[in-house]
Amino acid sequence: MGIAQTHDDQLIGDCGLHVNAQGTEAELGITLSRTRQGRGLGFAAVQLVVNWTFAQTDVAKVVAITDARNRRAQALLQHLGWPRVGTLGPDVEIVGLTEYVFEMSRPSQP
Repeated sequence: MGIAQTHDDQLIGDCGLHVNAQGTEAELGITLSRTRQGRGLGFAAVQLVVNWTFAQTDVAKVVAITDARNRRAQALLQHLGWPRVGTLGPDVEIVGLTEYVFEMSRPSQP
């Protein structure tokens, strides 16, 4: 999904979601232009996608994996209330790179 400015439809980023074959878990990814970061746009995009996912699918949790050096992505996820649940690497996925795993579970139904 593209993230565009409302006043001129300029594309400033994207947000992707991959649901596993069982439909129980999804992985979220987001990219946002550096010049547009820090304005709440990433926060709104992630919140919108995750809320839609829980409302429209049977996904029980959404996972996001960030490069350990990407402090902005980590701050965004933590601000959204996503706990860091694990660490990958440096010998997993991309050799020499450490990644952090964040996770948001489906809210409990009252």
